[in-house]
Amino acid sequence: MGTRTIIETSVESRDGWLRAWCQHDVVLMNEVHRQHASAIHLRARAMCGPDDAADVVQEVLLRLWRNPGGFDPAKGTLRTYLLVLTRGVALDMMRSGARRRRRDQRAMSSLTPTDALGERSTLDLIVLQEMAARVNTALAQLDPRHRRAIQHRFYDGVSFGEAARRDGIPEDTAKSRVRHGLLHMRPALLDLQNEVQEELRFVREVRSNNPVPRIARGGVAFALAVALASIAAACSSTSAAPSETSTNGGRITIATTVAPITSIVSNIVGDRADVTGIVPEGTNSHTFEPKPSVAELLSTVDVVYVNGLVLEEPTKVLALANMPDDAEIVELGTLTIPESDYIYDFSFPEADGKPNPHLWTDPTMARRYAQIVKDDMSRRDPANAEYYASNYAEFSAIIDELDAAMRSSFATVPLRELLTYHDAYAYFAKTYDWQVIGAIQISDFEDPTPSEVADLIDQVRKSGVPAIFGSEVFPSPVLEQIGREAGVAYVADLRDDDLPGQPGDAEHSWLGLMRLDFITMTEALGGDAGALRAVQVRDAAVDKARYPQ
Repeated sequence: MGTRTIIETSVESRDGWLRAWCQHDVVLMNEVHRQHASAIHLRARAMCGPDDAADVVQEVLLRLWRNPGGFDPAKGTLRTYLLVLTRGVALDMMRSGARRRRRDQRAMSSLTPTDALGERSTLDLIVLQEMAARVNTALAQLDPRHRRAIQHRFYDGVSFGEAARRDGIPEDTAKSRVRHGLLHMRPALLDLQNEVQEELRFVREVRSNNPVPRIARGGVAFALAVALASIAAACSSTSAAPSETSTNGGRITIATTVAPITSIVSNIVGDRADVTGIVPEGTNSHTFEPKPSVAELLSTVDVVYVNGLVLEEPTKVLALANMPDDAEIVELGTLTIPESDYIYDFSFPEADGKPNPHLWTDPTMARRYAQIVKDDMSRRDPANAEYYASNYAEFSAIIDELDAAMRSSFATVPLRELLTYHDAYAYFAKTYDWQVIGAIQISDFEDPTPSEVADLIDQVRKSGVPAIFGSEVFPSPVLEQIGREAGVAYVADLRDDDLPGQPGDAEHSWLGLMRLDFITMTEALGGDAGALRAVQVRDAAVDKARYPQ
Protein backbone atom coordinates (compact mmCIF):
# COMPACT_ATOMS: atom_id res chain seq x y z
CA MET A 1 0.00 0.00 0.00
CA GLY A 2 1.55 3.33 -1.07
CA THR A 3 1.64 6.45 1.03
CA ARG A 4 -1.08 8.17 -0.95
CA THR A 5 -3.39 5.22 -0.40
CA ILE A 6 -2.59 5.33 3.31
CA ILE A 7 -3.53 8.97 3.75
CA GLU A 8 -6.68 8.67 1.71
CA THR A 9 -7.75 5.64 3.71
CA SER A 10 -6.92 7.45 6.97
CA VAL A 11 -9.21 10.38 6.28
CA GLU A 12 -12.18 8.42 4.99
CA SER A 13 -13.68 8.68 8.43
CA ARG A 14 -13.11 10.82 11.49
CA ASP A 15 -12.26 7.77 13.59
CA GLY A 16 -9.71 6.55 11.08
CA TRP A 17 -8.09 9.95 10.86
CA LEU A 18 -7.91 10.40 14.64
CA ARG A 19 -6.52 6.92 15.27
CA ALA A 20 -3.75 7.27 12.71
CA TRP A 21 -2.80 10.82 13.58
CA CYS A 22 -3.00 10.43 17.37
CA GLN A 23 -0.73 7.38 17.08
CA HIS A 24 1.76 9.70 15.37
CA ASP A 25 1.77 7.57 12.24
CA VAL A 26 5.05 8.73 10.64
CA VAL A 27 3.98 7.78 7.13
CA LEU A 28 0.75 9.76 7.48
CA MET A 29 2.56 12.77 8.95
CA ASN A 30 5.16 12.79 6.17
CA GLU A 31 2.47 12.53 3.53
CA VAL A 32 0.50 15.43 5.03
CA HIS A 33 3.67 17.52 4.96
CA ARG A 34 4.51 16.47 1.40
CA GLN A 35 1.05 17.22 0.06
CA HIS A 36 0.25 20.45 1.89
CA ALA A 37 3.38 22.22 3.19
CA SER A 38 4.03 24.06 -0.07
CA ALA A 39 0.46 25.40 -0.23
CA ILE A 40 0.68 26.54 3.41
CA HIS A 41 4.04 28.21 2.73
CA LEU A 42 2.70 29.98 -0.36
CA ARG A 43 -0.31 31.38 1.54
CA ALA A 44 1.88 32.40 4.50
CA ARG A 45 4.50 34.03 2.27
CA ALA A 46 1.84 36.14 0.57
CA MET A 47 0.50 37.33 3.94
CA CYS A 48 3.53 37.85 6.19
CA GLY A 49 6.55 37.64 3.90
CA PRO A 50 9.31 35.07 3.37
CA ASP A 51 11.00 35.56 6.75
CA ASP A 52 8.04 34.23 8.74
CA ALA A 53 6.52 31.81 6.21
CA ALA A 54 8.49 28.79 7.42
CA ASP A 55 7.47 29.51 11.02
CA VAL A 56 3.82 29.64 9.94
CA VAL A 57 4.13 26.24 8.24
CA GLN A 58 5.65 24.77 11.39
CA GLU A 59 2.99 26.26 13.65
CA VAL A 60 0.09 25.14 11.45
CA LEU A 61 1.33 21.55 11.35
CA LEU A 62 2.02 21.63 15.10
CA ARG A 63 -1.54 22.72 15.76
CA LEU A 64 -2.82 19.88 13.62
CA TRP A 65 -0.56 17.50 15.53
CA ARG A 66 -1.75 18.79 18.92
CA ASN A 67 -5.42 18.92 18.03
CA PRO A 68 -6.28 16.43 15.27
CA GLY A 69 -9.92 16.51 16.40
CA GLY A 70 -10.24 20.00 14.96
CA PHE A 71 -10.25 18.52 11.46
CA ASP A 72 -13.41 16.69 10.47
CA PRO A 73 -13.18 15.01 7.03
CA ALA A 74 -16.96 15.11 6.79
CA LYS A 75 -16.90 18.93 6.70
CA GLY A 76 -14.26 19.49 4.03
CA THR A 77 -10.82 18.64 2.79
CA LEU A 78 -7.67 18.70 4.86
CA ARG A 79 -6.18 21.28 2.45
CA THR A 80 -9.04 23.71 3.13
CA TYR A 81 -8.79 23.21 6.89
CA LEU A 82 -5.03 23.82 6.87
CA LEU A 83 -5.32 26.96 4.76
CA VAL A 84 -7.91 28.36 7.16
CA LEU A 85 -5.50 27.67 10.02
CA THR A 86 -2.70 29.27 7.99
CA ARG A 87 -4.57 32.53 7.63
CA GLY A 88 -5.20 32.73 11.39
CA VAL A 89 -1.60 31.86 12.29
CA ALA A 90 -0.18 34.34 9.77
CA LEU A 91 -2.41 37.16 11.00
CA ASP A 92 -1.54 36.36 14.60
CA MET A 93 2.18 36.32 13.77
CA MET A 94 1.93 39.68 12.01
CA ARG A 95 0.16 41.25 15.00
CA SER A 96 2.41 39.70 17.62
CA GLY A 97 5.51 40.62 15.64
CA ALA A 98 4.50 44.27 15.62
CA ARG A 99 3.74 44.17 19.34
CA ARG A 100 7.04 42.45 20.10
CA ARG A 101 9.04 45.00 18.16
CA ARG A 102 7.34 47.87 19.98
CA ARG A 103 7.87 46.18 23.34
CA ASP A 104 11.54 45.44 22.68
CA GLN A 105 12.16 48.97 21.40
CA ARG A 106 10.67 50.43 24.57
CA ALA A 107 12.62 48.04 26.79
CA MET A 108 15.91 48.64 25.00
CA SER A 109 15.47 52.40 24.78
CA SER A 110 15.16 52.52 28.57
CA LEU A 111 18.64 51.03 29.03
CA THR A 112 20.55 54.31 29.14
CA PRO A 113 24.12 54.24 30.47
CA THR A 114 23.54 57.00 33.00
CA ASP A 115 20.79 58.02 35.35
CA ALA A 116 19.32 61.47 35.81
CA LEU A 117 22.44 62.54 37.75
CA GLY A 118 24.76 61.50 34.93
CA GLU A 119 26.26 58.45 36.63
CA ARG A 120 25.34 54.85 37.24
CA SER A 121 23.16 54.02 40.23
CA THR A 122 24.62 51.37 42.54
CA LEU A 123 21.12 50.04 43.23
CA ASP A 124 20.49 49.72 39.48
CA LEU A 125 23.71 47.80 39.03
CA ILE A 126 22.83 45.41 41.86
CA VAL A 127 19.42 44.69 40.33
CA LEU A 128 20.83 44.19 36.84
CA GLN A 129 23.68 42.02 38.09
CA GLU A 130 21.19 39.74 39.83
CA MET A 131 19.10 39.60 36.68
CA ALA A 132 22.17 38.76 34.63
CA ALA A 133 23.16 36.00 37.04
CA ARG A 134 19.72 34.42 36.82
CA VAL A 135 19.71 34.56 33.02
CA ASN A 136 23.24 33.13 32.88
CA THR A 137 22.12 30.26 35.07
CA ALA A 138 19.17 29.56 32.78
CA LEU A 139 21.40 29.80 29.70
CA ALA A 140 23.92 27.38 31.19
CA GLN A 141 21.22 24.71 31.48
CA LEU A 142 20.34 24.86 27.78
CA ASP A 143 21.53 22.58 25.01
CA PRO A 144 24.76 24.21 23.70
CA ARG A 145 23.22 24.63 20.25
CA HIS A 146 20.25 26.53 21.67
CA ARG A 147 22.54 28.62 23.88
CA ARG A 148 24.75 29.64 20.95
CA ALA A 149 21.70 30.61 18.88
CA ILE A 150 20.39 32.86 21.67
CA GLN A 151 23.82 34.42 22.19
CA HIS A 152 24.14 35.20 18.49
CA ARG A 153 20.68 36.73 18.34
CA PHE A 154 20.53 38.67 21.62
CA TYR A 155 24.12 39.18 22.75
CA ASP A 156 25.63 39.94 19.36
CA GLY A 157 22.43 41.42 17.92
CA VAL A 158 22.85 39.71 14.55
CA SER A 159 20.05 38.63 12.21
CA PHE A 160 18.80 35.06 12.04
CA GLY A 161 20.54 34.77 8.67
CA GLU A 162 23.90 35.77 10.15
CA ALA A 163 23.36 33.50 13.17
CA ALA A 164 22.68 30.61 10.79
CA ARG A 165 25.81 31.40 8.75
CA ARG A 166 27.99 31.43 11.88
CA ASP A 167 26.79 27.97 12.91
CA GLY A 168 26.63 26.57 9.39
CA ILE A 169 22.94 25.72 9.60
CA PRO A 170 19.77 26.73 7.69
CA GLU A 171 18.07 29.94 8.84
CA ASP A 172 14.92 28.02 9.81
CA THR A 173 17.02 25.85 12.11
CA ALA A 174 18.51 28.93 13.76
CA LYS A 175 15.02 30.30 14.41
CA SER A 176 13.89 26.96 15.82
CA ARG A 177 16.88 26.77 18.16
CA VAL A 178 16.20 30.27 19.54
CA ARG A 179 12.53 29.44 19.99
CA HIS A 180 13.19 26.17 21.81
CA GLY A 181 15.87 27.77 23.97
CA LEU A 182 13.59 30.58 25.08
CA LEU A 183 10.80 28.12 25.84
CA HIS A 184 13.15 26.19 28.13
CA MET A 185 14.20 29.43 29.83
CA ARG A 186 10.62 30.59 30.31
CA PRO A 187 10.00 29.09 33.81
CA ALA A 188 13.09 30.82 35.23
CA LEU A 189 12.13 34.10 33.60
CA LEU A 190 8.58 33.95 34.94
CA ASP A 191 10.04 33.80 38.46
CA LEU A 192 12.50 36.53 37.54
CA GLN A 193 9.70 38.83 36.39
CA ASN A 194 8.11 38.89 39.84
CA GLU A 195 11.42 39.34 41.66
CA VAL A 196 12.59 42.12 39.34
CA GLN A 197 9.30 43.93 39.79
CA GLU A 198 9.76 44.06 43.55
CA GLU A 199 13.42 45.07 43.31
CA LEU A 200 12.75 47.83 40.79
CA ARG A 201 9.91 49.09 42.96
CA PHE A 202 12.34 49.34 45.86
CA VAL A 203 14.92 51.11 43.67
CA ARG A 204 12.38 53.69 42.51
CA GLU A 205 11.02 54.28 45.99
CA VAL A 206 14.51 54.78 47.37
CA ARG A 207 15.27 57.30 44.63
CA SER A 208 12.07 59.29 44.38
CA ASN A 209 9.35 57.60 46.46
CA ASN A 210 7.45 57.16 43.16
CA PRO A 211 6.17 53.60 42.61
CA VAL A 212 7.13 51.79 39.42
CA PRO A 213 4.25 50.75 37.14
CA ARG A 214 3.59 47.00 37.30
CA ILE A 215 5.19 44.88 34.59
CA ALA A 216 2.48 43.68 32.23
CA ARG A 217 1.72 40.10 31.26
CA GLY A 218 4.22 40.42 28.40
CA GLY A 219 6.93 41.00 31.00
CA VAL A 220 8.85 37.83 30.18
CA ALA A 221 10.07 39.41 26.95
CA PHE A 222 10.81 42.61 28.88
CA ALA A 223 12.84 40.78 31.53
CA LEU A 224 14.81 38.91 28.87
CA ALA A 225 15.53 42.08 26.90
CA VAL A 226 16.69 43.95 30.01
CA ALA A 227 18.79 41.10 31.36
CA LEU A 228 20.46 40.18 28.08
CA ALA A 229 21.12 43.80 27.24
CA SER A 230 22.71 44.35 30.65
CA ILE A 231 24.99 41.37 30.10
CA ALA A 232 25.93 42.23 26.54
CA ALA A 233 26.32 46.02 26.85
CA ALA A 234 27.10 46.36 30.58
CA CYS A 235 24.80 49.33 30.84
CA SER A 236 22.32 50.19 33.55
CA SER A 237 18.75 51.41 33.70
CA THR A 238 17.59 54.38 35.69
CA SER A 239 14.05 53.08 35.96
CA ALA A 240 11.75 50.37 34.81
CA ALA A 241 10.72 50.67 31.20
CA PRO A 242 6.99 50.96 30.62
CA SER A 243 6.15 47.59 29.12
CA GLU A 244 3.24 46.79 26.89
CA THR A 245 -0.01 46.46 28.80
CA SER A 246 -3.22 44.81 27.83
CA THR A 247 -5.65 46.79 25.73
CA ASN A 248 -7.73 47.41 28.84
CA GLY A 249 -5.63 49.90 30.77
CA GLY A 250 -3.33 47.31 32.32
CA ARG A 251 -6.12 45.12 33.75
CA ILE A 252 -6.04 41.43 32.95
CA THR A 253 -8.56 40.49 30.27
CA ILE A 254 -10.14 37.05 30.58
CA ALA A 255 -12.36 35.07 28.22
CA THR A 256 -14.38 32.10 29.42
CA THR A 257 -16.66 29.61 27.70
CA VAL A 258 -19.80 28.27 29.42
CA ALA A 259 -21.64 30.32 32.05
CA PRO A 260 -20.83 28.12 35.10
CA ILE A 261 -17.11 28.53 34.37
CA THR A 262 -17.61 32.27 33.90
CA SER A 263 -19.27 32.40 37.32
CA ILE A 264 -16.55 30.36 39.04
CA VAL A 265 -13.83 32.54 37.53
CA SER A 266 -15.69 35.70 38.55
CA ASN A 267 -15.96 34.42 42.12
CA ILE A 268 -12.16 34.43 42.27
CA VAL A 269 -11.18 37.53 40.28
CA GLY A 270 -14.07 39.77 41.37
CA ASP A 271 -13.51 43.33 40.17
CA ARG A 272 -9.74 42.98 39.66
CA ALA A 273 -9.98 41.68 36.07
CA ASP A 274 -12.37 41.85 33.13
CA VAL A 275 -14.23 38.60 32.40
CA THR A 276 -16.29 37.95 29.26
CA GLY A 277 -18.12 34.73 28.45
CA ILE A 278 -18.19 33.33 24.92
CA VAL A 279 -20.93 30.66 24.86
CA PRO A 280 -24.42 32.23 25.11
CA GLU A 281 -26.59 30.82 27.87
CA GLY A 282 -29.20 28.41 26.59
CA THR A 283 -26.90 27.25 23.77
CA ASN A 284 -25.80 23.65 23.30
CA SER A 285 -22.17 24.03 24.31
CA HIS A 286 -21.23 20.70 22.70
CA THR A 287 -22.19 21.87 19.22
CA PHE A 288 -21.51 25.60 19.68
CA GLU A 289 -19.25 27.24 17.11
CA PRO A 290 -18.23 30.82 17.91
CA LYS A 291 -19.03 33.60 15.49
CA PRO A 292 -16.11 35.28 13.73
CA SER A 293 -16.76 38.36 15.88
CA VAL A 294 -15.48 36.40 18.90
CA ALA A 295 -12.04 36.57 17.28
CA GLU A 296 -11.89 40.27 18.16
CA LEU A 297 -12.35 39.48 21.85
CA LEU A 298 -9.80 36.67 21.69
CA SER A 299 -7.23 38.95 20.06
CA THR A 300 -7.12 41.06 23.24
CA VAL A 301 -7.19 38.44 26.02
CA ASP A 302 -4.46 37.51 28.47
CA VAL A 303 -5.98 34.13 29.31
CA VAL A 304 -8.86 31.94 28.13
CA TYR A 305 -10.37 29.64 30.76
CA VAL A 306 -12.10 26.67 29.14
CA ASN A 307 -13.45 23.42 30.50
CA GLY A 308 -11.46 21.08 28.28
CA LEU A 309 -12.18 17.36 27.94
CA VAL A 310 -12.94 18.08 24.27
CA LEU A 311 -15.94 20.30 25.05
CA GLU A 312 -14.97 23.55 23.29
CA GLU A 313 -12.77 22.54 20.34
CA PRO A 314 -14.08 25.16 17.84
CA THR A 315 -13.54 27.89 20.43
CA LYS A 316 -10.03 26.65 21.14
CA VAL A 317 -9.15 26.64 17.43
CA LEU A 318 -10.40 30.21 17.09
CA ALA A 319 -8.48 31.25 20.20
CA LEU A 320 -5.22 29.68 19.01
CA ALA A 321 -5.55 31.48 15.70
CA ASN A 322 -6.25 34.92 17.19
CA MET A 323 -5.01 35.39 20.73
CA PRO A 324 -1.72 37.22 21.47
CA ASP A 325 1.53 35.27 21.71
CA ASP A 326 1.77 35.62 25.46
CA ALA A 327 -1.85 34.67 26.11
CA GLU A 328 -2.71 31.15 27.24
CA ILE A 329 -5.57 28.69 27.20
CA VAL A 330 -6.12 27.05 30.60
CA GLU A 331 -8.25 23.89 30.56
CA LEU A 332 -9.77 23.70 34.03
CA GLY A 333 -11.37 20.29 33.69
CA THR A 334 -8.33 18.74 32.05
CA LEU A 335 -6.18 19.97 34.94
CA THR A 336 -8.68 18.74 37.55
CA ILE A 337 -8.68 15.00 36.87
CA PRO A 338 -6.33 12.56 35.13
CA GLU A 339 -7.44 10.71 32.01
CA SER A 340 -7.85 7.56 34.10
CA ASP A 341 -10.78 9.27 35.85
CA TYR A 342 -12.60 10.28 32.66
CA ILE A 343 -16.15 8.93 32.49
CA TYR A 344 -17.63 7.64 29.24
CA ASP A 345 -21.34 6.91 29.21
CA PHE A 346 -24.67 7.18 27.38
CA SER A 347 -24.12 10.57 25.79
CA PHE A 348 -20.35 10.24 25.66
CA PRO A 349 -19.31 6.76 24.46
CA GLU A 350 -15.61 5.96 24.61
CA ALA A 351 -15.57 5.07 20.92
CA ASP A 352 -16.08 8.76 20.09
CA GLY A 353 -13.03 9.76 22.10
CA LYS A 354 -14.90 12.50 23.97
CA PRO A 355 -15.31 11.97 27.74
CA ASN A 356 -18.18 13.40 29.72
CA PRO A 357 -16.97 16.98 30.36
CA HIS A 358 -19.46 18.07 33.06
CA LEU A 359 -17.15 18.21 36.05
CA TRP A 360 -18.59 21.50 37.35
CA THR A 361 -21.84 19.86 38.51
CA ASP A 362 -19.75 18.11 41.17
CA PRO A 363 -19.00 20.81 43.79
CA THR A 364 -15.80 19.07 44.86
CA MET A 365 -14.47 19.48 41.33
CA ALA A 366 -15.79 23.04 41.01
CA ARG A 367 -13.62 23.79 44.04
CA ARG A 368 -10.62 22.51 42.10
CA TYR A 369 -11.57 24.74 39.14
CA ALA A 370 -11.55 27.74 41.50
CA GLN A 371 -8.20 26.73 42.97
CA ILE A 372 -6.63 26.50 39.51
CA VAL A 373 -7.95 29.97 38.66
CA LYS A 374 -6.68 31.35 41.97
CA ASP A 375 -3.19 29.94 41.43
CA ASP A 376 -3.05 30.98 37.79
CA MET A 377 -4.25 34.53 38.45
CA SER A 378 -1.86 34.92 41.38
CA ARG A 379 1.00 34.07 39.01
CA ARG A 380 -0.22 36.53 36.39
CA ASP A 381 -1.14 39.28 38.82
CA PRO A 382 0.92 38.87 42.02
CA ALA A 383 -0.12 42.31 43.27
CA ASN A 384 -3.64 40.93 43.81
CA ALA A 385 -2.64 37.44 44.97
CA GLU A 386 -3.97 37.97 48.50
CA TYR A 387 -7.31 39.17 47.11
CA TYR A 388 -7.63 36.05 44.94
CA ALA A 389 -6.65 33.81 47.86
CA SER A 390 -9.26 35.45 50.10
CA ASN A 391 -11.98 35.00 47.48
CA TYR A 392 -10.99 31.38 47.00
CA ALA A 393 -11.19 30.77 50.75
CA GLU A 394 -14.71 32.25 50.80
CA PHE A 395 -15.77 30.26 47.73
CA SER A 396 -14.38 27.08 49.29
CA ALA A 397 -16.40 27.77 52.44
CA ILE A 398 -19.53 28.21 50.29
CA ILE A 399 -18.85 24.83 48.70
CA ASP A 400 -18.40 23.24 52.13
CA GLU A 401 -21.80 24.59 53.17
CA LEU A 402 -23.42 23.38 49.94
CA ASP A 403 -21.75 19.96 50.23
CA ALA A 404 -23.05 19.47 53.77
CA ALA A 405 -26.57 20.51 52.74
CA MET A 406 -26.48 18.16 49.74
CA ARG A 407 -25.47 15.18 51.82
CA SER A 408 -28.12 15.98 54.43
CA SER A 409 -30.91 16.34 51.85
CA PHE A 410 -29.80 13.38 49.72
CA ALA A 411 -29.94 11.12 52.77
CA THR A 412 -33.71 11.58 52.71
CA VAL A 413 -34.11 10.45 49.07
CA PRO A 414 -35.41 6.84 49.01
CA LEU A 415 -33.97 5.95 45.59
CA ARG A 416 -31.14 8.05 44.18
CA GLU A 417 -31.42 7.17 40.50
CA LEU A 418 -31.43 9.62 37.59
CA LEU A 419 -32.83 9.44 34.09
CA THR A 420 -32.13 12.76 32.39
CA TYR A 421 -32.27 14.42 29.00
CA HIS A 422 -28.55 15.13 29.02
CA ASP A 423 -25.96 13.19 30.99
CA ALA A 424 -24.48 16.13 32.88
CA TYR A 425 -24.28 14.50 36.32
CA ALA A 426 -21.90 11.55 35.95
CA TYR A 427 -19.11 12.92 38.19
CA PHE A 428 -21.65 14.30 40.67
CA ALA A 429 -23.28 10.85 40.85
CA LYS A 430 -19.97 9.14 41.58
CA THR A 431 -19.09 11.54 44.39
CA TYR A 432 -22.54 11.62 46.05
CA ASP A 433 -23.57 7.99 45.59
CA TRP A 434 -26.24 8.42 42.93
CA GLN A 435 -26.82 6.21 39.90
CA VAL A 436 -27.42 7.57 36.42
CA ILE A 437 -29.63 4.93 34.81
CA GLY A 438 -29.91 6.61 31.43
CA ALA A 439 -29.76 9.73 29.30
CA ILE A 440 -32.14 10.47 26.45
CA GLN A 441 -29.75 12.67 24.50
CA ILE A 442 -27.38 10.24 22.83
CA SER A 443 -23.87 10.92 21.58
CA ASP A 444 -24.89 12.56 18.30
CA PHE A 445 -27.33 14.84 20.19
CA GLU A 446 -30.35 13.43 18.39
CA ASP A 447 -33.38 11.75 19.95
CA PRO A 448 -33.18 7.99 20.56
CA THR A 449 -34.74 5.45 18.22
CA PRO A 450 -38.18 3.92 19.00
CA SER A 451 -36.57 0.70 20.22
CA GLU A 452 -34.28 2.66 22.55
CA VAL A 453 -37.32 4.55 23.88
CA ALA A 454 -39.11 1.26 24.56
CA ASP A 455 -36.07 -0.04 26.46
CA LEU A 456 -35.96 3.12 28.58
CA ILE A 457 -39.66 2.91 29.41
CA ASP A 458 -39.11 -0.64 30.59
CA GLN A 459 -36.04 0.39 32.60
CA VAL A 460 -37.91 3.23 34.34
CA ARG A 461 -40.78 0.92 35.25
CA LYS A 462 -38.39 -1.62 36.74
CA SER A 463 -36.35 0.97 38.64
CA GLY A 464 -39.29 2.32 40.64
CA VAL A 465 -38.13 5.94 40.48
CA PRO A 466 -41.03 8.40 40.90
CA ALA A 467 -39.67 10.98 38.45
CA ILE A 468 -37.43 11.49 35.42
CA PHE A 469 -35.75 14.75 34.51
CA GLY A 470 -35.72 16.95 31.46
CA SER A 471 -34.06 20.21 30.66
CA GLU A 472 -35.67 23.62 30.95
CA VAL A 473 -33.39 24.79 28.13
CA PHE A 474 -33.95 21.79 25.82
CA PRO A 475 -37.51 20.45 26.22
CA SER A 476 -37.76 16.76 25.29
CA PRO A 477 -41.08 15.37 24.01
CA VAL A 478 -39.45 11.94 24.06
CA LEU A 479 -38.72 12.12 27.76
CA GLU A 480 -42.23 13.38 28.40
CA GLN A 481 -43.54 10.36 26.50
CA ILE A 482 -41.34 8.01 28.55
CA GLY A 483 -42.63 9.49 31.78
CA ARG A 484 -46.24 9.28 30.65
CA GLU A 485 -46.01 5.65 29.50
CA ALA A 486 -43.94 4.57 32.51
CA GLY A 487 -46.37 6.28 34.88
CA VAL A 488 -43.85 8.60 36.53
CA ALA A 489 -43.55 12.39 36.81
CA TYR A 490 -41.67 14.27 34.15
CA VAL A 491 -39.74 17.22 35.69
CA ALA A 492 -38.33 19.58 33.06
CA ASP A 493 -36.46 21.97 35.35
CA LEU A 494 -32.81 20.84 35.32
CA ARG A 495 -30.03 22.92 33.82
CA ASP A 496 -26.36 22.12 33.40
CA ASP A 497 -24.80 25.29 31.96
CA ASP A 498 -27.63 27.86 31.85
CA LEU A 499 -27.66 29.91 35.06
CA PRO A 500 -31.03 30.76 36.68
CA GLY A 501 -32.44 34.26 36.27
CA GLN A 502 -30.68 37.06 34.44
CA PRO A 503 -27.18 38.52 34.83
CA GLY A 504 -27.19 40.65 37.95
CA ASP A 505 -29.77 38.50 39.76
CA ALA A 506 -28.64 36.86 43.00
CA GLU A 507 -29.56 33.41 41.66
CA HIS A 508 -27.55 33.93 38.46
CA SER A 509 -24.43 32.06 39.58
CA TRP A 510 -22.81 28.65 39.74
CA LEU A 511 -24.12 28.25 43.31
CA GLY A 512 -27.62 29.31 42.25
CA LEU A 513 -27.54 26.72 39.47
CA MET A 514 -26.35 23.88 41.68
CA ARG A 515 -28.82 24.69 44.46
CA LEU A 516 -31.71 24.77 41.97
CA ASP A 517 -30.77 21.45 40.38
CA PHE A 518 -30.21 19.59 43.63
CA ILE A 519 -33.43 20.89 45.21
CA THR A 520 -35.30 19.78 42.07
CA MET A 521 -33.78 16.29 42.16
CA THR A 522 -34.33 15.83 45.89
CA GLU A 523 -37.96 16.90 46.02
CA ALA A 524 -39.01 15.17 42.77
CA LEU A 525 -37.63 11.87 44.09
CA GLY A 526 -39.45 12.15 47.42
CA GLY A 527 -36.74 13.66 49.60
CA ASP A 528 -36.62 16.66 51.93
CA ALA A 529 -34.64 19.57 50.45
CA GLY A 530 -34.90 21.75 53.56
CA ALA A 531 -31.14 21.79 54.13
CA LEU A 532 -30.54 22.85 50.52
CA ARG A 533 -33.18 25.54 50.66
CA ALA A 534 -31.44 26.95 53.73
CA VAL A 535 -28.26 27.60 51.74
CA GLN A 536 -28.00 31.32 51.05
CA VAL A 537 -27.10 32.02 47.43
CA ARG A 538 -24.20 34.47 47.27
CA ASP A 539 -20.88 34.98 45.51
CA ALA A 540 -17.45 35.10 47.09
CA ALA A 541 -16.75 38.35 45.21
CA VAL A 542 -18.76 40.83 43.20
CA ASP A 543 -19.66 39.37 39.81
CA LYS A 544 -18.72 41.87 37.10
CA ALA A 545 -18.53 39.31 34.29
CA ARG A 546 -20.31 39.74 30.96
CA TYR A 547 -22.60 36.80 30.15
CA PRO A 548 -23.74 36.52 26.51
CA GLN A 549 -27.45 35.81 26.23
